[in-house]
Amino acid sequence: AENISMGNRKSSGLMLTMANICMGLTTSEMSRAPVLATQANTDFGLALFQKLKGADNGGENNVIFSPYSISNALAMVVGGAQEQTLLEIGNVLSLPADQKKEISVDPVHPWRTDIYLAGMGIQNERFNRKDKPYALNIANAIWGEKSYGFSKNYISALETSFGKGTFQTANFQHHPEKERLRINSCVEDSTENKIKDLIEEGVIDGSTEMVVVNAIHFKANWSNQFDKTNTKTGDFFLDDDKSVEVELMNANSMTGIKYGAFNADGSF
Repeated sequence: AENISMGNRKSSGLMLTMANICMGLTTSEMSRAPVLATQANTDFGLALFQKLKGADNGGENNVIFSPYSISNALAMVVGGAQEQTLLEIGNVLSLPADQKKEISVDPVHPWRTDIYLAGMGIQNERFNRKDKPYALNIANAIWGEKSYGFSKNYISALETSFGKGTFQTANFQHHPEKERLRINSCVEDSTENKIKDLIEEGVIDGSTEMVVVNAIHFKANWSNQFDKTNTKTGDFFLDDDKSVEVELMNANSMTGIKYGAFNADGSF
């Protein structure tokens, strides 16, 4: 899964000051952080799924996306946003209501984001640990134009949550193609060569000021292995009327498996 977003000189909605992030959390807040982030990510993913499945998107029946990839990308910029931009990103990320501030009290920073960002950092650290019985590599990075003058406080807070090296300086203004290849190379390395050429030629130009990248590589064994000799041919239904014949995995030892599905409107 991969996600990429970019900003250029025509857009000035993001104020990268990071003044609303303070990683000096209490012990109670730190213990709550991953729970808060998990709930926000779940709510965000379900809301986004309903949006993608909705009539506004043509009622698409087959939807595959990585909400965690998208929320990571948004999380890297939410702490640097202010005013209306921060208000809208916080709403989209489904940050809990108790983290919202009264506009009259703090119009510049309408959301408190430090607990959420700490939780995202804890989650990513757990997922990326070396002793895990699966392959899960989460690569987060912001590539910023060196002439833009990104806040040192923003970079420091960003790397506190997402790790050292998350912010990379780039020379988009004079060498956009060279930087595109450099970003693609880093993504390829982080995903064990599974995601190549993330950014196509011509997407980055001299007006690009920031590129936000998230890439996730996941590989694991089944908890209960399937026996290849039990593979059978059967009908796979594309919809109520159409089906195709495919090879199906079977496991007689797996019992008590519950069925779950989304309705046409995206509800579960």
